[in-house]
Amino acid sequence: MNAEQQRLIEDLLDERRRSDPSLEPHFNGQMGEPVFVKNLETVQGDQRDVILISVGYGPITPDSPTMSMNFGPLNRTGGERRLNVAITRATTEVIIFASFDASMIDLSRTQASAVRDLKNYIDFAERGPVALGEAVSLAAADRYDSDFEFVVAEGLRRRGWTVRTQVGVSKFRVDLGIVHPDAAGRFLVGIECDGAAYHSSPTARDRDRVRQAILENLGWRLLRIWSTHYFLEPDAVLDDVHDALVELLAKDRAEAAAELSETAPLLEQTTEDMPEPAEPIVAEQKVAGLPASPQATSSEDLFEADDPDAFPPLPPAEGTRFYDGDYTRTLAAIAVGTIDREGPMTFHVLAGRMARMHGFKRTGSEIKKRVWATVQKARPLSAAPDGHRVCWPKDMAPAPVIPFRGVEVGGINRGWSDLPYPEKAGLVAEAIAADPDDFQGEVGSRMGQSRIGAAMRVELDAIREAAIALEV
Repeated sequence: MNAEQQRLIEDLLDERRRSDPSLEPHFNGQMGEPVFVKNLETVQGDQRDVILISVGYGPITPDSPTMSMNFGPLNRTGGERRLNVAITRATTEVIIFASFDASMIDLSRTQASAVRDLKNYIDFAERGPVALGEAVSLAAADRYDSDFEFVVAEGLRRRGWTVRTQVGVSKFRVDLGIVHPDAAGRFLVGIECDGAAYHSSPTARDRDRVRQAILENLGWRLLRIWSTHYFLEPDAVLDDVHDALVELLAKDRAEAAAELSETAPLLEQTTEDMPEPAEPIVAEQKVAGLPASPQATSSEDLFEADDPDAFPPLPPAEGTRFYDGDYTRTLAAIAVGTIDREGPMTFHVLAGRMARMHGFKRTGSEIKKRVWATVQKARPLSAAPDGHRVCWPKDMAPAPVIPFRGVEVGGINRGWSDLPYPEKAGLVAEAIAADPDDFQGEVGSRMGQSRIGAAMRVELDAIREAAIALEV
Protein backbone atom coordinates (compact mmCIF):
# COMPACT_ATOMS: atom_id res chain seq x y z
CA MET A 1 0.00 0.00 0.00
CA ASN A 2 2.98 2.39 0.27
CA ALA A 3 6.59 2.81 -0.85
CA GLU A 4 8.05 2.05 2.60
CA GLN A 5 6.33 -1.34 2.65
CA GLN A 6 7.52 -2.00 -0.91
CA ARG A 7 11.14 -1.35 0.06
CA LEU A 8 10.87 -3.60 3.11
CA ILE A 9 9.49 -6.51 1.07
CA GLU A 10 12.15 -5.99 -1.63
CA ASP A 11 14.90 -6.03 1.01
CA LEU A 12 13.56 -9.25 2.54
CA LEU A 13 13.32 -10.90 -0.89
CA ASP A 14 16.84 -9.79 -1.82
CA GLU A 15 18.14 -11.29 1.41
CA ARG A 16 16.36 -14.58 0.69
CA ARG A 17 17.61 -14.66 -2.93
CA ARG A 18 21.20 -14.21 -1.75
CA SER A 19 20.84 -17.11 0.65
CA ASP A 20 18.99 -19.38 -1.82
CA PRO A 21 20.20 -19.05 -5.46
CA SER A 22 17.53 -21.54 -6.64
CA LEU A 23 14.97 -18.73 -6.35
CA GLU A 24 16.71 -16.53 -8.91
CA PRO A 25 14.98 -17.94 -12.06
CA HIS A 26 11.65 -16.71 -10.65
CA PHE A 27 12.98 -13.15 -10.65
CA ASN A 28 15.05 -12.96 -13.85
CA GLY A 29 12.38 -14.23 -16.26
CA GLN A 30 13.81 -17.71 -16.87
CA MET A 31 10.56 -19.30 -15.63
CA GLY A 32 8.09 -17.01 -17.36
CA GLU A 33 7.06 -13.54 -16.25
CA PRO A 34 9.22 -12.55 -13.28
CA VAL A 35 8.02 -11.72 -9.80
CA PHE A 36 7.64 -7.99 -9.19
CA VAL A 37 7.04 -5.90 -6.08
CA LYS A 38 5.30 -2.56 -6.56
CA ASN A 39 3.36 -0.15 -4.43
CA LEU A 40 -0.10 1.26 -5.03
CA GLU A 41 1.27 4.27 -6.92
CA THR A 42 3.43 2.37 -9.45
CA VAL A 43 1.59 -0.86 -10.29
CA GLN A 44 -0.27 0.54 -13.30
CA GLY A 45 0.11 -1.36 -16.58
CA ASP A 46 1.37 -4.60 -15.03
CA GLN A 47 -0.40 -7.95 -15.03
CA ARG A 48 0.36 -11.36 -13.57
CA ASP A 49 -1.59 -14.59 -13.13
CA VAL A 50 -1.56 -14.15 -9.35
CA ILE A 51 -1.29 -10.89 -7.41
CA LEU A 52 -0.56 -10.83 -3.66
CA ILE A 53 -1.82 -7.67 -1.96
CA SER A 54 -0.42 -6.84 1.48
CA VAL A 55 -2.55 -4.21 3.22
CA GLY A 56 0.09 -3.34 5.80
CA TYR A 57 -2.24 -1.18 7.91
CA GLY A 58 -4.16 -2.50 10.89
CA PRO A 59 -4.49 -2.53 14.69
CA ILE A 60 -1.36 -1.36 16.47
CA THR A 61 -2.06 -3.34 19.65
CA PRO A 62 -2.75 -7.10 19.43
CA ASP A 63 -6.39 -8.01 20.22
CA SER A 64 -7.42 -4.36 19.98
CA PRO A 65 -11.15 -4.04 19.15
CA THR A 66 -10.54 -0.86 17.12
CA MET A 67 -7.99 0.46 14.66
CA SER A 68 -7.02 3.68 12.93
CA MET A 69 -8.88 4.56 9.75
CA ASN A 70 -5.64 5.87 8.20
CA PHE A 71 -4.85 3.80 5.09
CA GLY A 72 -2.25 6.06 3.55
CA PRO A 73 -2.84 6.64 -0.19
CA LEU A 74 -6.39 5.29 0.07
CA ASN A 75 -7.44 8.22 2.24
CA ARG A 76 -6.34 10.74 -0.38
CA THR A 77 -8.33 12.01 -3.35
CA GLY A 78 -8.35 9.39 -6.09
CA GLY A 79 -7.49 6.57 -3.69
CA GLU A 80 -10.41 4.53 -5.01
CA ARG A 81 -8.88 4.61 -8.51
CA ARG A 82 -5.51 3.43 -7.19
CA LEU A 83 -7.18 0.55 -5.35
CA ASN A 84 -9.16 -0.38 -8.47
CA VAL A 85 -5.96 -0.54 -10.51
CA ALA A 86 -4.23 -2.71 -7.90
CA ILE A 87 -6.98 -5.31 -7.57
CA THR A 88 -7.40 -5.67 -11.35
CA ARG A 89 -3.77 -6.59 -12.09
CA ALA A 90 -4.43 -10.34 -11.71
CA THR A 91 -5.65 -12.50 -14.59
CA THR A 92 -6.51 -15.50 -12.40
CA GLU A 93 -6.31 -14.93 -8.65
CA VAL A 94 -5.84 -12.28 -5.99
CA ILE A 95 -4.64 -13.16 -2.49
CA ILE A 96 -5.04 -10.39 0.06
CA PHE A 97 -3.15 -10.30 3.37
CA ALA A 98 -4.52 -8.26 6.29
CA SER A 99 -4.29 -8.37 10.08
CA PHE A 100 -7.99 -7.49 10.49
CA ASP A 101 -11.35 -8.43 9.05
CA ALA A 102 -13.79 -6.17 7.23
CA SER A 103 -15.89 -5.53 10.34
CA MET A 104 -13.05 -3.50 11.90
CA ILE A 105 -13.22 -0.83 9.20
CA ASP A 106 -15.63 1.71 10.70
CA LEU A 107 -17.10 3.76 7.86
CA SER A 108 -18.64 6.19 10.36
CA ARG A 109 -15.08 7.42 11.03
CA THR A 110 -13.99 8.15 7.47
CA GLN A 111 -15.38 9.68 4.30
CA ALA A 112 -12.79 8.11 1.96
CA SER A 113 -14.42 6.18 -0.89
CA ALA A 114 -11.35 3.97 -1.23
CA VAL A 115 -11.56 2.88 2.41
CA ARG A 116 -15.20 1.92 1.87
CA ASP A 117 -14.16 -0.03 -1.24
CA LEU A 118 -11.36 -1.77 0.69
CA LYS A 119 -13.83 -2.83 3.38
CA ASN A 120 -16.17 -4.25 0.74
CA TYR A 121 -13.30 -5.99 -1.08
CA ILE A 122 -11.98 -7.68 2.07
CA ASP A 123 -15.54 -8.70 2.94
CA PHE A 124 -15.92 -10.14 -0.58
CA ALA A 125 -12.62 -12.04 -0.18
CA GLU A 126 -13.92 -13.56 3.06
CA ARG A 127 -17.55 -14.30 2.20
CA GLY A 128 -17.82 -14.35 -1.58
CA PRO A 129 -20.47 -12.78 -3.86
CA VAL A 130 -23.09 -12.47 -1.10
CA ALA A 131 -20.98 -9.66 0.37
CA LEU A 132 -21.37 -7.61 -2.79
CA GLY A 133 -25.14 -7.63 -2.43
CA GLU A 134 -24.76 -5.87 0.92
CA ALA A 135 -22.22 -3.33 -0.34
CA VAL A 136 -24.77 -0.67 -1.21
CA SER A 137 -23.88 2.98 -1.36
CA LEU A 138 -26.61 5.11 0.18
CA ALA A 139 -27.53 8.29 -1.65
CA ALA A 140 -27.04 11.40 0.47
CA ALA A 141 -30.25 12.91 -0.91
CA ASP A 142 -33.23 11.58 -2.80
CA ARG A 143 -32.78 11.50 -6.56
CA TYR A 144 -35.39 10.25 -8.98
CA ASP A 145 -35.10 9.17 -12.60
CA SER A 146 -38.77 9.95 -13.23
CA ASP A 147 -41.88 11.44 -11.66
CA PHE A 148 -43.24 7.91 -11.52
CA GLU A 149 -40.51 6.90 -9.04
CA PHE A 150 -41.31 9.97 -6.94
CA VAL A 151 -45.02 9.22 -6.57
CA VAL A 152 -44.33 5.54 -5.79
CA ALA A 153 -41.76 6.48 -3.14
CA GLU A 154 -44.11 8.97 -1.51
CA GLY A 155 -46.96 6.45 -1.55
CA LEU A 156 -44.85 3.84 0.22
CA ARG A 157 -43.63 6.39 2.76
CA ARG A 158 -47.25 7.21 3.61
CA ARG A 159 -47.71 3.50 4.34
CA GLY A 160 -44.92 3.61 6.91
CA TRP A 161 -41.87 2.45 4.95
CA THR A 162 -38.50 4.21 4.89
CA VAL A 163 -37.49 4.64 1.25
CA ARG A 164 -34.08 5.52 -0.22
CA THR A 165 -33.62 6.36 -3.87
CA GLN A 166 -31.02 5.33 -6.45
CA VAL A 167 -29.09 2.86 -4.33
CA GLY A 168 -26.99 -0.02 -5.47
CA VAL A 169 -23.60 -1.38 -6.37
CA SER A 170 -21.50 0.42 -8.97
CA LYS A 171 -23.63 1.18 -12.05
CA PHE A 172 -26.25 -1.39 -11.05
CA ARG A 173 -28.50 0.95 -9.13
CA VAL A 174 -31.93 0.13 -7.78
CA ASP A 175 -34.64 2.77 -8.22
CA LEU A 176 -36.03 2.53 -4.68
CA GLY A 177 -34.59 0.73 -1.67
CA ILE A 178 -36.87 -0.15 1.25
CA VAL A 179 -34.84 0.16 4.46
CA HIS A 180 -35.17 -2.94 6.64
CA PRO A 181 -37.22 -1.93 9.72
CA ASP A 182 -35.09 -4.14 11.98
CA ALA A 183 -31.70 -3.00 10.66
CA ALA A 184 -31.38 0.55 9.38
CA GLY A 185 -28.10 -0.18 7.60
CA ARG A 186 -29.53 -2.69 5.11
CA PHE A 187 -32.45 -3.04 2.74
CA LEU A 188 -35.44 -5.34 2.93
CA VAL A 189 -36.04 -5.19 -0.82
CA GLY A 190 -35.36 -3.14 -3.93
CA ILE A 191 -38.15 -1.79 -6.12
CA GLU A 192 -37.75 -1.23 -9.85
CA CYS A 193 -40.02 1.31 -11.58
CA ASP A 194 -40.13 1.08 -15.37
CA GLY A 195 -39.88 4.40 -17.16
CA ALA A 196 -39.54 5.90 -20.62
CA ALA A 197 -36.11 4.38 -21.26
CA TYR A 198 -37.39 0.92 -20.39
CA HIS A 199 -40.11 1.05 -23.05
CA SER A 200 -37.96 2.65 -25.74
CA SER A 201 -36.85 -0.55 -27.50
CA PRO A 202 -36.70 -4.36 -27.22
CA THR A 203 -32.93 -4.15 -26.66
CA ALA A 204 -33.49 -1.97 -23.58
CA ARG A 205 -35.84 -4.57 -22.16
CA ASP A 206 -33.33 -7.34 -22.83
CA ARG A 207 -30.58 -5.30 -21.19
CA ASP A 208 -32.79 -4.71 -18.15
CA ARG A 209 -33.44 -8.45 -17.73
CA VAL A 210 -29.69 -9.04 -17.59
CA ARG A 211 -29.31 -6.20 -15.11
CA GLN A 212 -32.01 -7.67 -12.86
CA ALA A 213 -30.33 -11.08 -12.94
CA ILE A 214 -27.02 -9.51 -11.90
CA LEU A 215 -28.63 -7.58 -9.04
CA GLU A 216 -30.37 -10.72 -7.78
CA ASN A 217 -27.11 -12.65 -7.93
CA LEU A 218 -25.56 -9.90 -5.82
CA GLY A 219 -28.13 -10.47 -3.10
CA TRP A 220 -30.93 -8.04 -3.94
CA ARG A 221 -34.56 -9.07 -3.63
CA LEU A 222 -36.49 -7.12 -6.25
CA LEU A 223 -40.09 -6.12 -6.82
CA ARG A 224 -41.21 -4.39 -10.02
CA ILE A 225 -43.99 -1.86 -10.44
CA TRP A 226 -45.31 -1.36 -13.96
CA SER A 227 -46.30 2.21 -14.77
CA THR A 228 -49.20 1.14 -16.99
CA HIS A 229 -50.75 -0.81 -14.12
CA TYR A 230 -50.01 1.91 -11.56
CA PHE A 231 -51.70 4.74 -13.46
CA LEU A 232 -54.87 2.66 -13.82
CA GLU A 233 -55.06 1.63 -10.13
CA PRO A 234 -52.43 3.51 -8.08
CA ASP A 235 -53.82 2.73 -4.63
CA ALA A 236 -54.40 -0.94 -5.42
CA VAL A 237 -50.84 -1.31 -6.73
CA LEU A 238 -49.31 0.37 -3.67
CA ASP A 239 -51.47 -1.76 -1.37
CA ASP A 240 -50.24 -4.89 -3.15
CA VAL A 241 -46.61 -3.77 -2.77
CA HIS A 242 -47.21 -2.94 0.90
CA ASP A 243 -48.68 -6.42 1.49
CA ALA A 244 -45.70 -8.02 -0.28
CA LEU A 245 -43.28 -6.05 1.90
CA VAL A 246 -45.12 -7.06 5.08
CA GLU A 247 -44.96 -10.69 3.98
CA LEU A 248 -41.23 -10.49 3.20
CA LEU A 249 -40.55 -8.81 6.54
CA ALA A 250 -42.45 -11.54 8.40
CA LYS A 251 -40.48 -14.19 6.51
CA ASP A 252 -37.20 -12.42 7.35
CA ARG A 253 -38.06 -12.31 11.03
CA ALA A 254 -39.11 -15.96 11.07
CA GLU A 255 -35.83 -16.97 9.42
CA ALA A 256 -33.86 -14.84 11.89
CA ALA A 257 -35.65 -16.51 14.82
CA ALA A 258 -34.97 -19.95 13.33
CA GLU A 259 -31.30 -19.11 12.82
CA LEU A 260 -31.06 -17.93 16.40
CA SER A 261 -32.36 -21.25 17.71
CA GLU A 262 -30.14 -23.26 15.37
CA THR A 263 -26.98 -21.39 16.37
CA ALA A 264 -27.66 -21.73 20.08
CA PRO A 265 -27.23 -25.41 20.97
CA LEU A 266 -27.66 -26.08 24.65
CA LEU A 267 -24.55 -27.53 26.25
CA GLU A 268 -25.57 -29.07 29.56
CA GLN A 269 -22.15 -28.63 31.13
CA THR A 270 -22.30 -24.90 30.40
CA THR A 271 -25.20 -24.25 32.73
CA GLU A 272 -24.18 -26.42 35.68
CA ASP A 273 -23.93 -24.38 38.88
CA MET A 274 -24.87 -21.20 37.04
CA PRO A 275 -27.52 -18.68 38.14
CA GLU A 276 -31.13 -19.46 37.42
CA PRO A 277 -31.76 -18.84 33.71
CA ALA A 278 -33.32 -15.55 32.78
CA GLU A 279 -36.10 -15.71 30.21
CA PRO A 280 -34.86 -14.12 26.97
CA ILE A 281 -36.96 -11.10 26.04
CA VAL A 282 -37.83 -10.86 22.35
CA ALA A 283 -39.23 -7.39 21.80
CA GLU A 284 -42.12 -6.91 19.40
CA GLN A 285 -41.06 -4.73 16.50
CA LYS A 286 -42.77 -1.83 14.84
CA VAL A 287 -42.29 -1.19 11.14
CA ALA A 288 -39.76 1.58 11.75
CA GLY A 289 -39.19 1.89 15.43
CA LEU A 290 -38.19 0.93 18.88
CA PRO A 291 -39.72 -2.05 20.67
CA ALA A 292 -42.97 -1.10 22.36
CA SER A 293 -42.12 -1.83 25.98
CA PRO A 294 -43.01 -0.20 29.30
CA GLN A 295 -39.48 -0.76 30.62
CA ALA A 296 -37.90 2.34 29.09
CA THR A 297 -35.64 4.12 31.58
CA SER A 298 -33.09 6.86 31.74
CA SER A 299 -31.77 6.14 35.21
CA GLU A 300 -28.06 6.76 35.66
CA ASP A 301 -28.23 4.32 38.59
CA LEU A 302 -28.20 1.44 36.13
CA PHE A 303 -24.46 1.85 35.78
CA GLU A 304 -23.24 2.36 39.35
CA ALA A 305 -20.76 -0.51 39.00
CA ASP A 306 -19.15 0.66 35.75
CA ASP A 307 -15.71 0.66 37.41
CA PRO A 308 -13.88 -2.51 36.24
CA ASP A 309 -12.16 -2.72 39.64
CA ALA A 310 -15.59 -3.36 41.18
CA PHE A 311 -15.61 -6.84 39.61
CA PRO A 312 -13.49 -9.89 40.38
CA PRO A 313 -10.70 -10.50 37.84
CA LEU A 314 -11.54 -12.65 34.84
CA PRO A 315 -10.00 -16.12 34.65
CA PRO A 316 -7.02 -16.31 32.28
CA ALA A 317 -8.01 -17.07 28.69
CA GLU A 318 -6.43 -20.21 27.20
CA GLY A 319 -6.83 -20.21 23.44
CA THR A 320 -5.62 -23.78 22.96
CA ARG A 321 -8.43 -25.05 25.21
CA PHE A 322 -11.25 -22.98 23.70
CA TYR A 323 -13.20 -26.00 22.41
CA ASP A 324 -12.32 -28.41 25.26
CA GLY A 325 -15.27 -29.68 27.30
CA ASP A 326 -13.46 -29.17 30.61
CA TYR A 327 -12.82 -25.53 29.66
CA THR A 328 -16.51 -24.69 29.30
CA ARG A 329 -16.94 -23.47 32.88
CA THR A 330 -13.94 -21.15 32.54
CA LEU A 331 -15.15 -19.90 29.16
CA ALA A 332 -18.57 -19.16 30.62
CA ALA A 333 -17.01 -17.27 33.54
CA ILE A 334 -15.03 -15.11 31.12
CA ALA A 335 -18.11 -14.45 28.96
CA VAL A 336 -20.50 -13.50 31.76
CA GLY A 337 -17.74 -11.54 33.49
CA THR A 338 -17.22 -9.53 30.33
CA ILE A 339 -20.96 -8.85 30.06
CA ASP A 340 -21.13 -7.73 33.70
CA ARG A 341 -18.14 -5.40 33.23
CA GLU A 342 -19.00 -3.93 29.83
CA GLY A 343 -22.68 -4.72 29.27
CA PRO A 344 -25.19 -4.22 28.01
CA MET A 345 -23.42 -5.20 24.80
CA THR A 346 -24.37 -6.89 21.56
CA PHE A 347 -23.62 -10.56 21.19
CA HIS A 348 -21.63 -9.64 18.07
CA VAL A 349 -19.28 -7.49 20.15
CA LEU A 350 -19.09 -10.11 22.91
CA ALA A 351 -18.19 -12.88 20.46
CA GLY A 352 -15.51 -10.69 18.91
CA ARG A 353 -14.06 -9.85 22.33
CA MET A 354 -14.01 -13.53 23.32
CA ALA A 355 -12.35 -14.50 20.04
CA ARG A 356 -9.59 -11.89 20.44
CA MET A 357 -9.01 -12.84 24.09
CA HIS A 358 -8.34 -16.41 22.94
CA GLY A 359 -6.06 -15.45 20.08
CA PHE A 360 -8.46 -15.90 17.15
CA LYS A 361 -8.18 -13.29 14.41
CA ARG A 362 -11.65 -14.04 13.01
CA THR A 363 -14.95 -14.69 14.73
CA GLY A 364 -16.35 -17.66 12.81
CA SER A 365 -19.67 -19.42 13.26
CA GLU A 366 -18.20 -22.18 15.47
CA ILE A 367 -16.74 -19.60 17.84
CA LYS A 368 -20.11 -17.81 17.98
CA LYS A 369 -21.93 -21.07 18.74
CA ARG A 370 -19.49 -21.86 21.54
CA VAL A 371 -19.83 -18.40 23.11
CA TRP A 372 -23.61 -18.34 22.69
CA ALA A 373 -23.95 -21.61 24.56
CA THR A 374 -22.18 -20.10 27.56
CA VAL A 375 -24.45 -17.06 27.90
CA GLN A 376 -27.89 -18.02 26.60
CA LYS A 377 -29.05 -19.24 30.01
CA ALA A 378 -26.68 -17.26 32.18
CA ARG A 379 -27.59 -13.65 31.44
CA PRO A 380 -30.72 -11.75 30.26
CA LEU A 381 -30.96 -11.41 26.49
CA SER A 382 -33.13 -9.28 24.23
CA ALA A 383 -33.68 -8.77 20.51
CA ALA A 384 -33.07 -5.25 19.19
CA PRO A 385 -34.70 -3.56 16.16
CA ASP A 386 -31.37 -3.54 14.27
CA GLY A 387 -31.27 -7.35 14.27
CA HIS A 388 -28.63 -7.71 17.00
CA ARG A 389 -29.07 -9.65 20.23
CA VAL A 390 -28.22 -7.67 23.36
CA CYS A 391 -26.58 -9.30 26.39
CA TRP A 392 -27.42 -7.66 29.73
CA PRO A 393 -25.46 -7.75 33.00
CA LYS A 394 -26.71 -9.76 35.95
CA ASP A 395 -29.69 -8.19 37.72
CA MET A 396 -30.28 -5.63 34.93
CA ALA A 397 -33.64 -5.93 33.20
CA PRO A 398 -33.57 -5.46 29.41
CA ALA A 399 -34.97 -2.09 28.33
CA PRO A 400 -35.53 -0.48 24.94
CA VAL A 401 -33.73 2.75 25.93
CA ILE A 402 -30.79 3.29 28.30
CA PRO A 403 -28.46 6.26 28.90
CA PHE A 404 -25.35 6.71 26.80
CA ARG A 405 -22.31 5.65 28.85
CA GLY A 406 -19.55 7.35 26.88
CA VAL A 407 -16.99 6.08 24.39
CA GLU A 408 -15.11 4.09 27.04
CA VAL A 409 -16.70 1.43 29.23
CA GLY A 410 -14.74 -0.93 31.47
CA GLY A 411 -11.49 0.40 30.04
CA ILE A 412 -12.54 -0.49 26.45
CA ASN A 413 -12.96 2.17 23.76
CA ARG A 414 -16.15 1.88 21.72
CA GLY A 415 -17.20 3.14 18.31
CA TRP A 416 -20.76 3.74 17.11
CA SER A 417 -21.06 0.20 15.74
CA ASP A 418 -20.10 -1.21 19.15
CA LEU A 419 -23.08 0.39 20.95
CA PRO A 420 -26.15 -1.77 21.58
CA TYR A 421 -29.34 -0.38 20.06
CA PRO A 422 -30.93 0.68 23.39
CA GLU A 423 -27.88 2.83 24.13
CA LYS A 424 -27.91 4.29 20.61
CA ALA A 425 -31.55 5.21 21.22
CA GLY A 426 -30.63 6.84 24.52
CA LEU A 427 -27.81 8.81 22.91
CA VAL A 428 -30.09 10.02 20.12
CA ALA A 429 -32.72 11.12 22.64
CA GLU A 430 -30.08 13.04 24.62
CA ALA A 431 -28.71 14.62 21.44
CA ILE A 432 -32.16 15.75 20.29
CA ALA A 433 -32.76 17.36 23.67
CA ALA A 434 -29.39 19.14 23.55
CA ASP A 435 -29.49 20.28 19.90
CA PRO A 436 -32.71 19.48 18.02
CA ASP A 437 -31.51 21.33 14.89
CA ASP A 438 -28.32 19.26 14.51
CA PHE A 439 -28.81 16.17 16.65
CA GLN A 440 -26.58 14.14 14.28
CA GLY A 441 -23.69 16.53 14.85
CA GLU A 442 -24.33 16.32 18.58
CA VAL A 443 -24.18 12.51 18.42
CA GLY A 444 -20.92 12.71 16.47
CA SER A 445 -19.46 15.14 19.00
CA ARG A 446 -20.33 12.87 21.93
CA MET A 447 -18.82 9.91 20.07
CA GLY A 448 -15.66 11.89 19.33
CA GLN A 449 -16.29 11.81 15.58
CA SER A 450 -15.64 14.86 13.42
CA ARG A 451 -17.60 13.36 10.50
CA ILE A 452 -20.61 11.07 10.19
CA GLY A 453 -20.87 8.65 7.29
CA ALA A 454 -23.96 8.15 5.12
CA ALA A 455 -24.86 4.76 6.62
CA MET A 456 -24.71 6.17 10.15
CA ARG A 457 -26.91 9.13 9.14
CA VAL A 458 -29.54 6.73 7.82
CA GLU A 459 -29.47 4.79 11.08
CA LEU A 460 -29.66 7.97 13.17
CA ASP A 461 -32.69 9.17 11.24
CA ALA A 462 -34.45 5.83 11.76
CA ILE A 463 -33.73 5.88 15.49
CA ARG A 464 -34.94 9.48 15.76
CA GLU A 465 -38.20 8.66 13.99
CA ALA A 466 -38.76 5.73 16.34
CA ALA A 467 -37.97 7.83 19.40
CA ILE A 468 -40.39 10.56 18.31
CA ALA A 469 -43.12 8.00 17.63
CA LEU A 470 -42.80 6.65 21.17
CA GLU A 471 -42.23 10.12 22.72
CA VAL A 472 -38.94 8.95 24.23
